[in-house]
Amino acid sequence: MSPVSQRRVGIAFGLTPFVCAVLGFVLFPLLAWTHAGRTVDVFESAIGFGVLTGIIGGMITGAIAHPTFERLMKRGPVTATRTILFGALFGNIPAIIAIVGTVLVRRDMGTLPGAVSGSWRAIAFGTAVGALSSAVFWSVAGTQIASRGSPARRQANQ
Repeated sequence: MSPVSQRRVGIAFGLTPFVCAVLGFVLFPLLAWTHAGRTVDVFESAIGFGVLTGIIGGMITGAIAHPTFERLMKRGPVTATRTILFGALFGNIPAIIAIVGTVLVRRDMGTLPGAVSGSWRAIAFGTAVGALSSAVFWSVAGTQIASRGSPARRQANQ
């Protein structure tokens, strides 16, 4: 990749945790509304939830999304569809951890279907945040990475 392309991809990766934080802040009232309990101060809770979502989003971006991106770039151009689907998948990593923890710790709910049905809000939230943050990533870096072909394809064209 050219230096300009690398800079755009770096900006896109750096922007991802902040997008996650904003989405966590914006979507928190919806999550609070669908939960049986109530928060004392929705705005203050939304700020905390947004910060936590941004931190977790940054960890997932650095530990999982970036290495996956590097591997996919070696294989050929990365498409918008693939980027958004991987984002939705990676956004569900916290929900998957919660479901596995529920099955292992809570024996009264100990079946997988019971744990999944109890985590529908986490799954929906993770899918939305992952897909939307990867769509923002694509809007910043997509033109730089879509035009790049695989090394084998580039050698065949030369």
